[in-house]
Amino acid sequence: MPGFFMSELNVTIERLNLRGIGLGKDQSGWLPIPGSIPGERMLVQIVECERNRRIGRIIRFNETADNRVDSGCVHFPDCPGCRWRHIRYRDQSDFLLNRVFHLAEKDGVRNCFPNEPMVHLLPVQDHYRTRCTISSGILNGRQVLGMRSNFPDSPIIDLSSCPNHHPELNRLISQVAAFLNENNNLPSIAGDLRDIELQLSSDNRHRVVFMLVGQPPDPSLDRRIEGFFKGTDLSVLRLNLKSARSGKEYKLPDVITGDPWITFQTEHRSFRSLPNVWTPVGDYSGGQLLTSLEQTLGDSDGDLLEIGCGAGQISLSLAGRMRSVMGIDKNRLAVESANVNCGKYRYHNVLFRTGEAIHVLRKLASSSRYFDTLIIHGMRIPFGSDLFMLAGLLRAKTLILISPSAGSWVRDISYAVSRGWALEKWVVFDQIPHTAQFLLCGSLRKRIG
Repeated sequence: MPGFFMSELNVTIERLNLRGIGLGKDQSGWLPIPGSIPGERMLVQIVECERNRRIGRIIRFNETADNRVDSGCVHFPDCPGCRWRHIRYRDQSDFLLNRVFHLAEKDGVRNCFPNEPMVHLLPVQDHYRTRCTISSGILNGRQVLGMRSNFPDSPIIDLSSCPNHHPELNRLISQVAAFLNENNNLPSIAGDLRDIELQLSSDNRHRVVFMLVGQPPDPSLDRRIEGFFKGTDLSVLRLNLKSARSGKEYKLPDVITGDPWITFQTEHRSFRSLPNVWTPVGDYSGGQLLTSLEQTLGDSDGDLLEIGCGAGQISLSLAGRMRSVMGIDKNRLAVESANVNCGKYRYHNVLFRTGEAIHVLRKLASSSRYFDTLIIHGMRIPFGSDLFMLAGLLRAKTLILISPSAGSWVRDISYAVSRGWALEKWVVFDQIPHTAQFLLCGSLRKRIG
């Protein structure tokens, strides 16, 4: 639904939200203003969105922050993909840390955080993103692939030349857009096409997944896709969703041409992965995380359990220094990928299984299966207190909690502290420059007595 403009308003930005958008206040409450920085004063125009949401568009700055820089992108701040391009890079993590401390204060665990964390920024600030999920829309009479604007009255943003994408990813976007425009392909599936997922493969067999909603499409669509992409360096798949809000499902999409696997690199090793499996966004940040985990574990040679193991890159990279390793993931495609990688590197002390975290821990505890170290990958929702109670029953001495969500990570830290764990060290990794996609990693020890 298109937005419409209301009255103009002078606003002072008080803080950033967890998505990296500045927030100011008026008589109706908090107002999100893309492209703003705390401390800045500006004149904004309020845009009404659907479901009674509002957003502010900057008209004029009255006072700017010292750490503001040129975004270097013509789509900023309309594009929701890179919300921090206007903030000096070395200062971006400070806003995340301030948010973490604020959340920890609210949860009553601020005094449990040992000093400042180690923050790992990236040496490469441009052309870094190697995968994306984007939509299709009309721009100047042609179908383009891109992002819906922050502002509902603005057109879709064409990302075929995004400065934060790897050049190969931009080439891939242009290639798929060419298919959508050839012989008017898209109108027959426009009502069913929700998103298109694109991911680069280090072996150059890149992957495209068309995500469709509702009934299976006409078989002629698959034939058109195959005819266009056959003989290219792409693997093209189709995933049918039950509804527009159901999201990606943990099932293997139908393969139209090529195969579903991609190859990604971590340090000096390559791993393979099926669709809908978590993999590092970039080689460098994945290597930083692995180095940090190795330093935390030191000379440990005990038993390791990883919850949310994905394609197994962490479990397998640490297996050489452990007595035994078990990886758990609720996505069977992840476990299938991990087993393929395990077979490639011929580890005999590693086992991967499919299962939910709470159920697996409860079963292991009841069978008196113990582990020295637990690595737990959180996402957008906290695991809750029960998981950390079960972690204690497994007699683990070290608990490593990893999450891209500051809110759920802090909440789980507070649950762990209430169950007898102490946060000894925490590390922050930038996964994608100029976005709020930082990865938080906390190392906790079980208190004695």
